[in-house]
Amino acid sequence: MTIRPFKTGACRGQGRLLPPRIVDYVGPDNPVRVIEAYVSMLDLAALGFRHADRDGGAGQPPYDPADLLKLYLYGYLSQARSSRRLAREAARNVEVMWLLKGLEPGYRTIGDFRKDNVAALKAANRDFVLVLHELTLLGGDVVAIDGAFFHGDASKASIVTRKRLAAQVAALEQDIAAYAAALEANDAAEADAVEPSGGEAAQKLAALMAKRAAAQADLARLTEDGETQLSRGPMPMRGCCPSAARRWRATTCRWRSMPSTS
Repeated sequence: MTIRPFKTGACRGQGRLLPPRIVDYVGPDNPVRVIEAYVSMLDLAALGFRHADRDGGAGQPPYDPADLLKLYLYGYLSQARSSRRLAREAARNVEVMWLLKGLEPGYRTIGDFRKDNVAALKAANRDFVLVLHELTLLGGDVVAIDGAFFHGDASKASIVTRKRLAAQVAALEQDIAAYAAALEANDAAEADAVEPSGGEAAQKLAALMAKRAAAQADLARLTEDGETQLSRGPMPMRGCCPSAARRWRATTCRWRSMPSTS
């Protein structure tokens, strides 16, 4: 047995025998199964979703509104408040891969879907949150998806009034509106931002590390010489006394700090 100081991972280039089905990565109590079951029961055309009643036609077909709605609801649960982030999750998150069956819509498609179906998304999201509250899957730990629920008491908390329901729906409306506003704001902020590639990010990180190493070397040099400042210009001739070198450094720093008169 080899004694190792730390746990080590497998080689990235090594072949692996992963589960052949993506469903093996999504457990039976995973909340994404609630999203799948909820959306499959909706009449998207009656709710007003665009392209919900499309029978086909020439050209490239659009994404199914049901799939985009699943992605939208997943973003609401996971607090993914950006169309670009939702697009990234579709390509790297196993739960979303299972939910969308491997589809990878772009961030523009996701943003346009939200803009074209504002009222329908608001209604579907509100009912979905109410379902989650009934299943105790929102605002607490996930206990179970399937099972029986029994009311064992008749306390005031178990009594539902019209006023209480109206207040709950109003609070949900505000929460959904805030989520939609956050998506819109984040999409607008990220529209002009250029995301660096992996190679560019690595180069920038290497440059920053080199600058930090140079700064640390200068700091160590000052500490060793007992100085408080360092000039990066040409040094005076060798053989001059340390006091003259210090005066030259101070004079050089003052000259560099003087404004130009040209």
